[in-house]
Amino acid sequence: MRDNKSEKYGRRPKGPEWLELGQWLKEKREKAGLSPQQLADEIGIGRTTVVYVEEGLSYPPIEKFGEWLDAVKTSREETLAKINEVAKHVHEEKARYDEYIERLKKQAHQPKNEYEAIASEEALKGLKREQSVKKLEERFFHLEQLRTVVLSKPLPVYPVRAGKYRIADGELLTYIWAPEGVRADGALLVEGDSLSGLGIRAGDYLYYCKDIAPVNGCIVAALIEEGPGLMTGTVKRYKVENGNIKLEAVYEDGTVEEVPFDPEKDRIFAVITGHLRNLV
Repeated sequence: MRDNKSEKYGRRPKGPEWLELGQWLKEKREKAGLSPQQLADEIGIGRTTVVYVEEGLSYPPIEKFGEWLDAVKTSREETLAKINEVAKHVHEEKARYDEYIERLKKQAHQPKNEYEAIASEEALKGLKREQSVKKLEERFFHLEQLRTVVLSKPLPVYPVRAGKYRIADGELLTYIWAPEGVRADGALLVEGDSLSGLGIRAGDYLYYCKDIAPVNGCIVAALIEEGPGLMTGTVKRYKVENGNIKLEAVYEDGTVEEVPFDPEKDRIFAVITGHLRNLV
């Protein structure tokens, strides 16, 4: 049964862990003396986002979570402890789901009669069609991303529109946190589909490092000269054939498109070292 808050906003909570974490964030905001609007204005998001997160109806915006914690004067150590505490809901639910699946499998393979065999098999098929596992994985994924934010340093984020970004513009979007152990100088926000064949889609973040040498088959950020004083960047797969550098776009339908690269004018800017998927 939905609670009154969920009915009011017409949405279900993402899960008990997000409802608990959201209420904890709400307490921290109120203790800091901020209204939802004041917090939203301070970190550059909408008031509705603050309200939905606090009610467990939306995931916290990963790129703003560090600023959120700073605004409500909450330490990384305290936040990490809370994330670990609420994660138990996901682990417990996953364990119950796995147990239920195993029980159905046994019933389907050891029926008492033909009718029960058919019923059990249909129940198992129906359960597999549900999105329960996917939702559990999504909830756990977002908890892991928040844990990443808490454990790591902020990095600048620049846009990649349709596979390209303009270094000359210096358009800084925000800051994001790199996973522990990932070497990165910054991140790129993907807005195109030129690497969709490699699982990289619009809304994803790509971490890059400028001090790593590219190897055949890796993903790189390259600078392509488009005119005097203007270098346009592109993120593509790096290939070397017969000593010649090629850049490739790889689309979801399997199409591979070569992007011109002139080593006399163009250069490899950085190597992509990490990929943060956007599951929303």
